[in-house]
Amino acid sequence: MHSACVICGGPNISPAVIDTIIDSDLIICADSGADFAIKNNIRIDRLVGDMDSISSESLEIIRSRNIPVETVPARKDFTDTEMALRLIPNDVPTILVCSLTGRIDHVMTNILLGMKLHEEGREIILTDGNSDICFLANKDELELSFFVGSAKNIVISLVPLTEKVCGVTTRNLEYELDDAILSFGATLSTSNEIANELIANVNANEDDIIDVMVSTKEGKLLVVVTNRI
Repeated sequence: MHSACVICGGPNISPAVIDTIIDSDLIICADSGADFAIKNNIRIDRLVGDMDSISSESLEIIRSRNIPVETVPARKDFTDTEMALRLIPNDVPTILVCSLTGRIDHVMTNILLGMKLHEEGREIILTDGNSDICFLANKDELELSFFVGSAKNIVISLVPLTEKVCGVTTRNLEYELDDAILSFGATLSTSNEIANELIANVNANEDDIIDVMVSTKEGKLLVVVTNRI
């Protein structure tokens, strides 16, 4: 297995995410994530959860297709999302499709769960189709690639999750950091952009690639990539 995806329910998940996940080797829906998948004709390999939010119509469709269903009690010590993610081997890169603008407790819990899994060795990205959240922990490095044609619409923010994140270095952003220290709660690294000189390069084609790099030496950091459109 080379890739996996977990789809959760929640508001404002963009259909733009479909192209990102459609070729995943394994697609697991957590409860009402199946509503989104069925509405957008996304393959479902497995459904898990306590079934307290999935529509009766979606549940009937899943059963008619003989898709494996794992039902758990509503009273439990973990969320449906964590249960779904724990079914995926730790060495399989994973995309978590979830709302990043819905219930704030769900949003925060999913972000912190993503960091926990990253620290356990999982390659994981959270996305709602408009924003992506990636994770760095301690000595770590992340490389992101963007087409020149869409790069001008990209906003990149670095959000510290620990008291200090040390040794933060970036490349190809408009406002660069070089072995910097970012403190918890600081807004220094909010709403950065891809370097204008790279986007405005007259010799570049729209399909050319710009690589952005972020690295850290110590601490936990969120890298939030948002499309302004």
